Amino acid sequence: MPRKKILYIAVSILSLLTLTACGNQSEKEKVSSSSKQKTSKVAKSTKKHSNKTSESNAVDTTEETTVAESQSSATKSSEKPVAKTMDLSQIKDGNYTSIRGTWHQIRYGRNHVPGKTGVQWEDGGDAKLYVFEDVLVGKELAMSKRAFASGNDITQSLVFSEENGSLVGSLADPSVVRNMSITFYPKGSVTKFNNEGTPETASQDLIAVWTSGNSYTQVFALESSNADSNGADVNVEQIANNNFTSLVGTWKTKAGKTLVVENSLAIREAGPGQNHAVPAGVNVTIDGNPEMISNGELSNGYIKAVLGTRMDQPAAGGAGAFIVPKGVSFEYATDDDTSKDRIFMGQSVDSKDVYYRVD
Repeated sequence: MPRKKILYIAVSILSLLTLTACGNQSEKEKVSSSSKQKTSKVAKSTKKHSNKTSESNAVDTTEETTVAESQSSATKSSEKPVAKTMDLSQIKDGNYTSIRGTWHQIRYGRNHVPGKTGVQWEDGGDAKLYVFEDVLVGKELAMSKRAFASGNDITQSLVFSEENGSLVGSLADPSVVRNMSITFYPKGSVTKFNNEGTPETASQDLIAVWTSGNSYTQVFALESSNADSNGADVNVEQIANNNFTSLVGTWKTKAGKTLVVENSLAIREAGPGQNHAVPAGVNVTIDGNPEMISNGELSNGYIKAVLGTRMDQPAAGGAGAFIVPKGVSFEYATDDDTSKDRIFMGQSVDSKDVYYRVD
């Protein structure tokens, strides 16, 4: 075959291959371009969908947050108030708000137990303490700020010290016939109310009253956050423990004399002519004249109290004041309505003014 003819055939084949390659490349570019456009459209669509989803999620999240906050608020509003803890600084200043309420005896310890040595501890006891905002009272003691009175001892000043997380109130003059102290133990402080004398952690707020006779200690726990009398009837058991709240109100005799028992407890300071201490009382007025009813003996279902001068006046001898709840007879009365609470007053037993509650 001539050389020219062979060269022509070769050039034709190369041209054909080149055209084919170019066509394929062009087709690839079209496919690629189309793909890119589709990918771009998908990407834009996805981006839009993503934005919508994001916005939707943002709305959902906001709604969930609002609901969560609402639930949180509802939970907070339905939660029970947290119990107040014993505030030693306030107690030292005479503010008893953090321990206000009725405290009952749960344990006691005493020395000189036959056949045993040291202080012996037992559970139980029926004593009560009533704590108000500024006064703490019990059957044989009363405390207000730094004043402390007990039994027949003259009112003493208290000095405070802190030991192992507790607050100890001791008499400034320990040379009295009967020395005493009162200790406040917040939950978590250290106590030793056991026969082994080993340290224990208090699982609740406690109050301990110690007297030097037989080294007798009474331990009290909070029974109720309310120290006031809830009922309208006279409560002689509370009065016997120097809680006079069941007497608060207005009382009148049939002749029209008026006795107003105030919601004001007090410790009366020692004064000239006082032959015995009056640890606690309630302020009253009789026809407008300021007086005070102090506690007395609970016997035969009624209280034999004393009507005398207020704590800010010189102490003097007082008249009898018999506090008789309804349903209890008063053997010395000639005219007695046992269907009502009564307070009998006067210098002699057989000539009492009888007061009945009117509110």
